[in-house]
Amino acid sequence: MHIPVIGAVTFILLSAEISLQDSIGVIVAMLVATVVGTLATMAMLYLLLAPVSRAAQALREYLGSRALPSLPTRYDDEAGVLLANVQEAVTRLDTAIDTAHTQRDDAIREHRSKFEVLAGMSHDLRTPLNHVIGFAEMMTTEALGPLGSNRYRDYASDFRESGGDLLSTLQNILDLSAVELEGDAAATTPGDLGAALEQAVRLTHFRTDRTGMSVSINAGPGDGPIILAPDRSLKQILIHTLHAAIGADDAVSRLDMSVGTTGGRSVLTVTSDAAWEAGDVPPDLADSAARGVKPTDSPADAAPDGAADMRSTTQTALRLSLVHSLARSAEAALAITTPPGGGRSISIAFRRAPDAETTRAA
Repeated sequence: MHIPVIGAVTFILLSAEISLQDSIGVIVAMLVATVVGTLATMAMLYLLLAPVSRAAQALREYLGSRALPSLPTRYDDEAGVLLANVQEAVTRLDTAIDTAHTQRDDAIREHRSKFEVLAGMSHDLRTPLNHVIGFAEMMTTEALGPLGSNRYRDYASDFRESGGDLLSTLQNILDLSAVELEGDAAATTPGDLGAALEQAVRLTHFRTDRTGMSVSINAGPGDGPIILAPDRSLKQILIHTLHAAIGADDAVSRLDMSVGTTGGRSVLTVTSDAAWEAGDVPPDLADSAARGVKPTDSPADAAPDGAADMRSTTQTALRLSLVHSLARSAEAALAITTPPGGGRSISIAFRRAPDAETTRAA
């Protein structure tokens, strides 16, 4: 702002009949006055912006270390209103955060207490059910003598099969309760995905061989990648994934397993020719299910009057919930899709060990 004025005055002084010495004195006086005026103006601007700087500093300190500020709130000008609003906003935010943390802790305790009760009922639930299955087995085989009618034997066989299904469902629920109760406490260790997958295939051999199912796998011990997962959980993840892919239908003829790499993660994909049924995908996995896979509480399945869907959750949904919980503890990602030709596809993306090749060589 002062440069044009200084230039004009200098031009007038040099054009007029005034000695150079007198002109220089006037010019120097103007320059000094300009510098003093500029410094005074900047000082005033600094004072005017001080409340804004103080408010910004208070916000930085709160975001960095949650240090509550003590800003002046007694002034009525715009700067005072700004400081008062920042003080009130930070106070309300801190109170809201404390409330949210308290509610989260209460919810976690309530969540854990429910699973503690269920996990503690394991013996009380399984023991009488095993007795029922054992008695039905004795009656089916007529171990203590003939029943007198083939219909009784058929009924006993139905009791045994239904009891076995119920025991399997109950075991899935108890396993899920134990995993949710344990949370993320399990430590991850490097493991050979190919070796673990082959072991899981052997554990499901009885069912796959009995039904004549074709089983293929592209990774074996030493061929698969080295991944990070809790030792105890990896086996359960793979077994329940295979059972979820097979489903409850014994007519499944094909089960394929492949291991690949995507985005720096080792991805296990299990596919079968079993179609997804209503209720196979639990609600908490609805976001991971691709188009064509209908979650348990899909709006399309809701009752016409808006009532909650009361359809029973299938064993596949329980197994997928268990796999989801176990995968979370291993920091793995679960995805559910329908292949282009139909059937089921379940993918799990595991973390790779940092020095996979070194670990395998060791």
